[in-house]
Amino acid sequence: MTGNDKPLIRRAVLLDEEPVCALLAELGGKLAIPTGSARNSAWHALITHTGTLVYVADINGKIASTATIHILPNMTNGARPYALIENVITNQNYRNIGLGRLLMEHAIREAWNANAYKIMLLTGKFRKDGGSIGFYKKLGFRSDEKSAMTMRRVPERD
Repeated sequence: MTGNDKPLIRRAVLLDEEPVCALLAELGGKLAIPTGSARNSAWHALITHTGTLVYVADINGKIASTATIHILPNMTNGARPYALIENVITNQNYRNIGLGRLLMEHAIREAWNANAYKIMLLTGKFRKDGGSIGFYKKLGFRSDEKSAMTMRRVPERD
């Protein structure tokens, strides 16, 4: 990134489907990103879903990073919502220049602006570079307060 390449943090739009899906594929593992009309439908549902915000870092028209934040209604904590951040990824050519931090700081501000009482996220425990946990801790996330658990349902194969 040069001095002229100031990132624009913005909401994703319908036309961002292809570059965002390409970024999500970089998350690795056995992610099942749909193709064709199923992908089009899923993308439309995601970016138009009430309470869901998909943000991108755009550098000169190239989507270099993305994050999804869900603002969820709640009955506790004075009926204040809580936020869940998911699918945070920066293209490998744009890592370690502060872009992920800018995007996450924007998502965090959005959660606080929505009066969320907490923000949650899950990150992989066993990344090769070990960087994601340290990255989130530097942003203020803590892992000593709660324990995260997941359950996955494997889709049936045809």
